[in-house]
Amino acid sequence: MKTRPKMLGAMVREIAMRQNYLPDRRLHTVYWGGGTPSLLHVEELAALMHAVHQHYDVQAGAEVTLECNPEDISAERLRQWHALGINRLSLGVQSLDDGILRFLGRAHRRSDVLRAFHMIERGPIHNISIDLIFGMAGLSTAAWQRMLRTASALPVSHLSVYELTIEGRNLLAHRHRRGVRTFLHDDETAAAQFQAAHQILEAHGFRHYEISNYARPGYESRHNMIYWHGRPYWGIGPSAHSYTGRARRTNIANNAVYIRRVNAGARYYEEEVLSEADRFNEWLVMRLRLATGLDRATLAGFSERYRNHLHQRIGAWVASGHMQAADTGWPLTLKGMLWANRIAADLMWPAAE
Repeated sequence: MKTRPKMLGAMVREIAMRQNYLPDRRLHTVYWGGGTPSLLHVEELAALMHAVHQHYDVQAGAEVTLECNPEDISAERLRQWHALGINRLSLGVQSLDDGILRFLGRAHRRSDVLRAFHMIERGPIHNISIDLIFGMAGLSTAAWQRMLRTASALPVSHLSVYELTIEGRNLLAHRHRRGVRTFLHDDETAAAQFQAAHQILEAHGFRHYEISNYARPGYESRHNMIYWHGRPYWGIGPSAHSYTGRARRTNIANNAVYIRRVNAGARYYEEEVLSEADRFNEWLVMRLRLATGLDRATLAGFSERYRNHLHQRIGAWVASGHMQAADTGWPLTLKGMLWANRIAADLMWPAAE
């Protein structure tokens, strides 16, 4: 708690320092995420919002998202957040099964989610995204289908559906390192649950617009579309990433070092200038995730050798039914989405320059 005011002060200072990072100071999206920003006092969140408005031109109708947990929701907080300009919530639900929530180490339960939505329905913020996780032992495909139907009946406009993965230093990663792997489903069951999500959510009016994301028409995540389309963005705080279109910046992860360096006006980030091969590979990986797929218009902006490389390799994936050849580009089929990582690895330029 003692370091929180210092962290907020450093972040406000960084916002001021970054006001000329991008050539266009107009912001069409603002996303408060990473950690749990909903735990900030309203005055703290207001200070960050004020700094953004002071140094950037937040456009009318901008999408302003706050990540939060179901247990953080209250009628008062919803009113306070809305008064600050927040018009979209990303709710970390993960599951509607109490046993799975306990297994994942989450503090909330199914009843907390339903209570949160009871208040959301009566509150001022109506653009709501939730996330759900599949592919874990203890979650049958039938139970997963019931969960999807329940979730689609909630007042949500966007769902992110992720397969359970093992990464970082969380509890599951610790168990995995110790050789405990019984909490993961086999690939066949995980694939069946991925396909069930597509079938059920599309049938309930959600469009499968990105491998892991579904939205009602007009409610696609405008912020995440910036990443997937390779457009410039900037992020503040420890471990935050920024991108100009030609260079990528990553802030230092250590909180104390970040605070000290920002306040001293010293370098608090690492920066990498991307080669054309880097940019080609990033375009390929990110755009492949979208339902629209790899677009011919952007490909035309790369050198001939990259265009030829893609044309030489993509035909086999079209012939196998994993991709389609359309006038605008090459989207993955539903079958291909299950192979997205393998397809991306095959299509990538083989060596960084």
